[in-house]
Amino acid sequence: MNIPWWRRPRIAVALLAVLLVLILIVQNTQAVTTRFLFFTLTMPNAVLIGLALLIGIAAGLALALVLSAKRGGTQHGGSSDQ
Repeated sequence: MNIPWWRRPRIAVALLAVLLVLILIVQNTQAVTTRFLFFTLTMPNAVLIGLALLIGIAAGLALALVLSAKRGGTQHGGSSDQ
């Protein structure tokens, strides 16, 4: 069964999200100063948005893995060492 990509909701939503994030990043190229604890960084706003996106994705994946491990599930293709 060969279904076109636009007929698959998960892929279509993911592509739309990527497109919206790319538009957001391209439109925010001005420099911003960011202060965190004792550090002050000046970087393009697009870099800051990209870093925040990557940190959010990593945190979401880590949380999903922890919750999956607590349930005892190996749905992600991992092997259990029992």
